[in-house]
Amino acid sequence: YNHENLWNRVEQRETKSNSQLAREIVVAIPHELSEIERIQLVQKQCRWLVAKFGVAVSVAVHKPNDTKNLNYHAHIMFTTRKLENNEFTDKIEFKKAQVKELRQVWEKLANHSLGKYGTSIDCRSHNDAQNPKIPTMHEGYYLKNLSDAEREKWRRGVQLTSYQ
Repeated sequence: YNHENLWNRVEQRETKSNSQLAREIVVAIPHELSEIERIQLVQKQCRWLVAKFGVAVSVAVHKPNDTKNLNYHAHIMFTTRKLENNEFTDKIEFKKAQVKELRQVWEKLANHSLGKYGTSIDCRSHNDAQNPKIPTMHEGYYLKNLSDAEREKWRRGVQLTSYQ
């Protein structure tokens, strides 16, 4: 399908200028998987969204942009309205319970794909999993390409300025 046509139709359906047209989720794709396995995993998640909510889905799969080549991820956008008989109808409910379910489905699909690699993921928060590790800070493209020493220096600078 044509992404431009899809989102133009979504926009035409709304009557308010401040309507929410879509929701976006970003999923981290396990780097252990092959390129085909990564695409298939994302496709399964998208099919689940369509089957569960009846929405239209648009996805972009990205390769790593960091020096360690570990940051495979996908941006999945889906409409806030159901698509029935080629027309956008009712708004879907997508609240905390649905987000939790989405995360659980991603965990199940990813772990099925990761089984042959002897590793797994956990969709729970560190607190819910009773994980003593301190969650890491999202560093972004710039910091990912620094050396470990430069990155640590940057972190110390952020901590120093944060507490002043």
